Amino acid sequence: MEKMIIEISKSAKDFMDKHPLSEEEKQLQLALLYYPYIMNKTISIGEVSKFMNIGRLDLMRLYEKAEVPMYYYDKADMNEINDLLELIKR
Repeated sequence: MEKMIIEISKSAKDFMDKHPLSEEEKQLQLALLYYPYIMNKTISIGEVSKFMNIGRLDLMRLYEKAEVPMYYYDKADMNEINDLLELIKR
């Protein structure tokens, strides 16, 4: 396992010491760090859940609880969706 080292200021550390996160908040914080990479398809949600050592559905529930959208549609996807809607209307 690789480690990530982040340097923070003393005042930030003092604040974090005075306001510790719950385990769920720690998981959400880590999940949010990975979120942009999931959305740009650099990494999958399954891979992130393995890194975090939690189930894929548990990770999805974290995102859902934080009201973070898990899916987006690019222009090509929207064209396919609109085509499908047109077929349904007929």
